[in-house]
Amino acid sequence: YLWLAGELTGNMAETVHAVLDRVRMYWASDSRKGVISFRSPLEIWAENPTFLLAEVMFFTWAALTMKHALRSGGRFSQLWCAALLHGLVTELLSYTLPDVDNFWHFRGMAMLFNGRLPLYITILYPCFYYTGYAAVSRLKLSLFLEPFAFAISVVLLDVPYDILGVKMLWWTWHDTDPNLYDRTYYVPWTSYMFHLTFASTFLLILNTSRALLTYGEGEKGEGATSRGGCAGFVSVVLAGCLSMPLAVLSQMLPAYNFPHDVYGVHTEVLLWMLLGTYILLAWIGERTSGSEARSSGSESASSRRHRNTEICVALMVYYVFIGTVLLLARPESYSSTGLHQTLGNCSVIGHTTNVLGQKLPKQAFLCASSYDEPFSLLCANATHPATGGASYYTICGTSFPNIAEFKCIIIAACTLGAVVYYQLLFRSCSDCS
Repeated sequence: YLWLAGELTGNMAETVHAVLDRVRMYWASDSRKGVISFRSPLEIWAENPTFLLAEVMFFTWAALTMKHALRSGGRFSQLWCAALLHGLVTELLSYTLPDVDNFWHFRGMAMLFNGRLPLYITILYPCFYYTGYAAVSRLKLSLFLEPFAFAISVVLLDVPYDILGVKMLWWTWHDTDPNLYDRTYYVPWTSYMFHLTFASTFLLILNTSRALLTYGEGEKGEGATSRGGCAGFVSVVLAGCLSMPLAVLSQMLPAYNFPHDVYGVHTEVLLWMLLGTYILLAWIGERTSGSEARSSGSESASSRRHRNTEICVALMVYYVFIGTVLLLARPESYSSTGLHQTLGNCSVIGHTTNVLGQKLPKQAFLCASSYDEPFSLLCANATHPATGGASYYTICGTSFPNIAEFKCIIIAACTLGAVVYYQLLFRSCSDCS
């Protein structure tokens, strides 16, 4: 990773020093917080009850998917472990590499990496990835087309979470980072592109490596011999560790960095082009998957529900949570005290280096007098006032500019996701195990 980052930025020594400085800062031997720190749930509830509910929801979701994975075994349990490793690697690299360190999380019940990484974020990846795979695997798609349908299923789960989360102060973005500048409802379009490309690359590596290591034995290389266990372990490590860099080089570079950073194409256009390509490939795979991928009607509804119990309960928990927050939350009454973008001189210009080696300008600090984010720095009774040079301070939420429009987009995203998952889980592959 250090070599790759150094080659992309064109300055190996500078990159290595910057990364090592961050590692020393995050893992300082004289600070217990460098490994893990804890926070009282009562304190979180007083500051932002929606975040505490989100943590509990994701821990519940993760437990349900883990139970399903242990019951299903084979490639399902391997995917759960690989998704957990992939999430951990992706998040830690994001905080370590300066050019992608552009977001800050709300302080949760358990925080890793010197207060940068909430524990629930590490299990968010198994939640999204495992649920998507458990549903999409029923389409019986080919080895190389399944990842595209899988990535779409992941994004369907992510959309309402992303839109709701940034409004509820569950995290904040860098205000002027060029990779985050094009947004909708304060969510960067690149967020959805990252989920698409990372998820598809993840499953492609996992499927392909398992098939190659077992010489194609079993369903998608699951293997029926003693090679299966070793191959599964190697596949988990490869998918967990290589998905992020390979996704950036093989997909984000040609689909985003080149057209956006060189020719100035808006990110929304690029997202729809990428999503359209994924939908087309998934549709081609579904059209050629054969009759075994469709429900024959021979299986009883109770049998289907039993086989998918954990996944169905997890989806219900998720969508009920989203609906509850949407209906009852009042973001203007919430606050977040923790790490945020450093405040400072509005005229100081920094830069971020993209994968093409270009240095793209951005404001080095958050400008307190001119920013476009869904929070306010002027908070009554702030425990840590937002002052110049501060990176640890209090922000407070703002009211919905148009609550009806916000509800419409969240309800539409949840409805689309629920319908798609119903079709996948209950109207596909009647003889899947």
